[in-house]
Amino acid sequence: MVAPIYRQMFRSTVSAPFKMLVAHLERPSDPSKGESGNPRPIRRGFETQLISSQRGMGLLGTYTSKTPTLVIRVNSADYFNSLLGNPPPFYSPDEVVAFSNDIEIYDQITTLKAGENFGQTEGNGAGVLSDIAASLSEALNNTSFGIESSLDPNDNTRVLINTISIEDRLVLKVVSYSYLLLNGVPAFIIEDPDGTVLFDPANSNEGVGTVVKNTTEIKPLSEF
Repeated sequence: MVAPIYRQMFRSTVSAPFKMLVAHLERPSDPSKGESGNPRPIRRGFETQLISSQRGMGLLGTYTSKTPTLVIRVNSADYFNSLLGNPPPFYSPDEVVAFSNDIEIYDQITTLKAGENFGQTEGNGAGVLSDIAASLSEALNNTSFGIESSLDPNDNTRVLINTISIEDRLVLKVVSYSYLLLNGVPAFIIEDPDGTVLFDPANSNEGVGTVVKNTTEIKPLSEF
């Protein structure tokens, strides 16, 4: 697979926290009441940070920490691998695709195919799940689709995925049919970082699942 070029000129930057005062009027004025109808000026204070995106846009908020947005759990090796056996004529490989919602080349995005782009020596019901996860994580990092991936240090069968830009949303799609052909269990499940299952084809009776997750790293500015 030839990955398209994702034009990322700058990384997002976050300023040091700062405080600001905002002056405004307590209520609308009422000229009919004369001087007593003039509203009282008041001030409100906020603590915030300036977050500059890689596209030259800025927003006010509070940056918390870089955390994984979504997780793919490698749940089994029950995906068909055409490198290890001849697929039937109607066979469609398991696929994974992850990208930032603000990427500008939607029409060029291609999926990662199990047994072809990752997990080439596993599948057909055999293999080490942590090896499959490592291969998937590496393949995701090579896509240049505005995302980054790593293995969960506490569970090396979980692939942690986040967007490179902290203000972007993550789009994650999994196509999984081959476990049915193998009479097995789904190979790839989408989870929240806390382990909550968001898509499991065995539970939903659907072979395709797409999850869109907003960033959890930027909180609103706080008032003092």
